[in-house]
Amino acid sequence: MATVDISERFKARVAYQQFLDTNSRWWFDVEAKMIHLKSNDLTFRLNSFDDESGSARFPNHIYRNITGKIGLNYNISPNAFFSLGTEFNVERMYTLLDKIDQAKADTYNRKLYNHSNFNTFLKFEQNNLNKKYYFTKGNHLQINTRFYYGDSYKLYDLDRVQPMLYSILNPEQDYYFKPRNLVSFTVNENFAYPITRRLAAKVNLFLGASFGSVKEDRIPYLFLNEKYNIGGSEYNNDLMNPEFNGLRQKELPTNSIAKMGVSLQYRVMKRLYIAPSFSYGKISDEFSPFTDSFNMFGYGVNLGYESLIGPININVSRNNQLDFSRIYFSVGFKF
Repeated sequence: MATVDISERFKARVAYQQFLDTNSRWWFDVEAKMIHLKSNDLTFRLNSFDDESGSARFPNHIYRNITGKIGLNYNISPNAFFSLGTEFNVERMYTLLDKIDQAKADTYNRKLYNHSNFNTFLKFEQNNLNKKYYFTKGNHLQINTRFYYGDSYKLYDLDRVQPMLYSILNPEQDYYFKPRNLVSFTVNENFAYPITRRLAAKVNLFLGASFGSVKEDRIPYLFLNEKYNIGGSEYNNDLMNPEFNGLRQKELPTNSIAKMGVSLQYRVMKRLYIAPSFSYGKISDEFSPFTDSFNMFGYGVNLGYESLIGPININVSRNNQLDFSRIYFSVGFKF
């Protein structure tokens, strides 16, 4: 099976899968994915200010990520499999300049950050949800571990263009250390139980943590593609991007997170759903979300319609870290 997926602001994926035996047990898959989107990263936006004047200094950024993956998979049942594979990832961040900004920044490189690495992963996945969107029963369990290696990075003129971001993104700072033999461990469980024909209860449990060398009084430095990027209101399969109420997708990067989300989904009409939800998480810059962490909670409500062109969602939510509400509208299938 081969798929090609394209979104409205450049985001694309090409995937191919092939069975290797007549019993449909062994199969391999290859995938290439690219995103080229405006960054939602709160860390960059809050620290993009001139130290002297306090004014915004190129606060908007474009984040580009290219990933190539190959994996060998084994089906242990019709809805569960193990996967062993390797990914190569290249990420780059640019300053997003308008005409006035370009005139001010002619002497600077628009590139701010470039990083590439490999990871080898072992994953178990089991899925018996009755539907991809607006599911009402079943569960979807993902357990994944990744070993990262082969890091290469460049920061261009970041120390002159945005010194505050340079202090965050430079792994050679005195308060950072680069962990050796970095291994991440992720568990993501989604469970749904039908209470009545129209009402279903849903629970999401997410744990993202890492293991590696440790140095006292220093924070482990993880590159952007090694962090968990929290945010978004829609169910997704990406193990590095857990959803959280009150945040845009991938808005809060962190080294570790433990999160629980609960919601009640009510079918108002045949294809129309409303779902109030609550999220609670412990978030940390350490390897474990239970070490030097802070608590965050959020709540919201989602109105969804199951259309011929895919799910249509309107979501309103907020959390205790940002003093305003977020409204999100989306149309179509996600990848």
